[in-house]
Amino acid sequence: MDFSERPVQEWRKQAFDFASDSTKQLITMATGVVTVTVLFSKDLDSVSRYLALAAWIALTLSVMSGVAALLNMSGNLHNAADDIYRAPTIKAFGIRFFSLGQIGLFLCGIILVFLFGFFAARARPAIEDKALNVTCVLGPSASTTPIGGSQGNTQPIATPSPQKRYSNRRADHK
Repeated sequence: MDFSERPVQEWRKQAFDFASDSTKQLITMATGVVTVTVLFSKDLDSVSRYLALAAWIALTLSVMSGVAALLNMSGNLHNAADDIYRAPTIKAFGIRFFSLGQIGLFLCGIILVFLFGFFAARARPAIEDKALNVTCVLGPSASTTPIGGSQGNTQPIATPSPQKRYSNRRADHK
């Protein structure tokens, strides 16, 4: 059976399948872009921060529009199955409205992500003058047995400073 002999219902079913798949792809890409930009949004200047926020809002609204488009497709098919509609159509107002909204918001969000990336790449990270604290955790055997053997006979470990070691080596070579 070639394409011209297929019944009209098969073509409509394929149209809904393709529209549904495209909507799901845009939802996946928008969610991924939001996730990646959130990961790289540490230490931003104010312009980049506002662009990232605007991109996240646009992409989140795109995802919500995509979900609404999928729900409208499901409702349209359900109503056609219940004979409320004569035939399901991908051109129904709700499907077109939310699908076009999803595409428009996705494109707007992607443009904002590119602008965010451009400004974030130009911004210099702030230099932090914070003290660095290092915490050493000793294993259970090291914490129960002090250095030097027993509890009353503890001695600190003395290591020579690096300058002293190097100066001794130089003296040996002369």
